[in-house]
Amino acid sequence: SEFDWLFDCAPENLHFLRFVCRTLNRSNVLTAEEVAAFQELQKSGKPILDEGALSEVLKTAGASDGNILGPSSSSFAFAQEEDLTLEELRA
Repeated sequence: SEFDWLFDCAPENLHFLRFVCRTLNRSNVLTAEEVAAFQELQKSGKPILDEGALSEVLKTAGASDGNILGPSSSSFAFAQEEDLTLEELRA
């Protein structure tokens, strides 16, 4: 029942639902060990890259090995499917 709203206005959410159904699977779920490791990292006080810093690192890595965030990435494919803006995705 927590997700009823997705289906109550399904035509408006159809592209999002397609994206979710096509791209998400068990490999997208963190294991208990991964969650514990992240919590330990947070507790350690070591810096964790935020979205902006991570984007900069990925740009650098992408330039050196070719194509990290290219057309095969799921977010690229989703955005390209409908040419959605970030604001539209947040709505």
